[in-house]
Amino acid sequence: LFNKRCKCLQFIKPESDDFIAYAGAVNRLCEDFKLSSLKENEFKALIFVCGLRSHRDSEIRTRLLSKLETDAATLTVDTLATECQRLLNLKQDTALIENAAHSSTSVVNSLSDKYRGKSNQKRQDKPQQKQKSDARKTPKSPCWLCGGVHYTEACPFVKHVCKECKQIGHKDGYCAFARPSGKPQRSSVKEVSSDQTSARRRRKFVSILINGKPIKLQIDTASDITVISRDNWLALGSPATRPTSHEATSASGGHVKLEAEFECSVTLQDSCRSTVCYVAPNSNLNLLGLDLIDAFDLWSVPLSSVCNRVTVADGVLDQVHQLQRKFPEVFLDTLGLCTKTKVKLFLKPNQQPVYVPRRPVAQTAYEPLQDELKRLENLGIISFVEHSDWAAPIVAVRKANGSIRICGDYSTGLNNALQPNDYPLPVPDDIFASLAGMRHFSIIDLSNAYLQIEMDEDSKNLLTVNTHRGLFKFNRLAPGVRPATGAFQKIMDSMT
Repeated sequence: LFNKRCKCLQFIKPESDDFIAYAGAVNRLCEDFKLSSLKENEFKALIFVCGLRSHRDSEIRTRLLSKLETDAATLTVDTLATECQRLLNLKQDTALIENAAHSSTSVVNSLSDKYRGKSNQKRQDKPQQKQKSDARKTPKSPCWLCGGVHYTEACPFVKHVCKECKQIGHKDGYCAFARPSGKPQRSSVKEVSSDQTSARRRRKFVSILINGKPIKLQIDTASDITVISRDNWLALGSPATRPTSHEATSASGGHVKLEAEFECSVTLQDSCRSTVCYVAPNSNLNLLGLDLIDAFDLWSVPLSSVCNRVTVADGVLDQVHQLQRKFPEVFLDTLGLCTKTKVKLFLKPNQQPVYVPRRPVAQTAYEPLQDELKRLENLGIISFVEHSDWAAPIVAVRKANGSIRICGDYSTGLNNALQPNDYPLPVPDDIFASLAGMRHFSIIDLSNAYLQIEMDEDSKNLLTVNTHRGLFKFNRLAPGVRPATGAFQKIMDSMT
């Protein structure tokens, strides 16, 4: 309980949440806070402990938390302050004892050193002089004549005859090191490689059609032109090219070789543009440059809506159109309905109904909330009722497209009264094992998935929500109810 109360006091509105979601979060935290059962002295003690955020007070804060768990009803701010001072005094006394022990040891050592005889002093001087001479004998770098740890003038291979170069003065195999040259050497870098795994993950690729054939290019806002490799040019069917006079340079100022250029038509999603594409001998140079970024006006489009999306060819589009004509009801832009089964909720024995009043609605959220309730009512997802023993307040969550999703806050009582649905959910290991050996994958994103499952008649009244327009019961599976996940997964597995 103390942890929940601290989270409530420290809660800050996330930047990504709107005011509707923020209000719902505040309501949930305040209900978990149990303000009605909190006494004045307990609240003061809570504020006192929450204010001890310094690293120096970590030990004291831990001691106080243990006391709050056992004696929360009897603790006051004065007793907490007294306890803090007592712990601080104990800490200081412990430090004094440690310092006294350290100083006594130092005094004994200094006295022993002071009254040692001169002979001992002389014996100590010799090792110190020896250490200095040893330090002089240890060079900072190995000998370049033999690789040993000594200075060059002390190298034992000064008069040695090398068996490889027949020269005198270095160890066998150290010929190159023994002939230092004052002439600077020049070398060229053929390739620079490093561990670029993290950098590659951040790269953005887009799938397009060039002359009707698919190709994947990396989006590069630093490239003025669109370039493909010779391998990809061959994969496109070797379209007719012409010599190019365009000169390209890399980001480091180096020359980038271009072999040719050709005119082509580029298709991205539903748009088609004509451009000049350049061919490079480098097999890793496949870039979508500024020319096409400007042509398709990708500056005003989120990258997530463009990248990694496959543009389908005309033959695939014909197959899609045939499926749309054959199964028109599947492609309707309306809410679907599962006709195979219904979901039934089961209450635990001896459960009393929980009725929670509605929560106030912010003025800015009133109109969109009103529209969403009307939409759900017109679709038959919710129905108005005059009376219900069970009722939960609503939570309005703004979705990514700007619309509002209305959910019942069933954590206020209903979820604890329901028997859980323990149907097993898939884990990543099982999913990956089932995909072993597969080559083609598809992702099905169900729109309003829960709302396509109808509820049992006796269970609809349990899902009643309390709104500013009155009571509404959910006719479909409502998000936020405890058994929803297991029930939905069971239906999905039965259809595959």
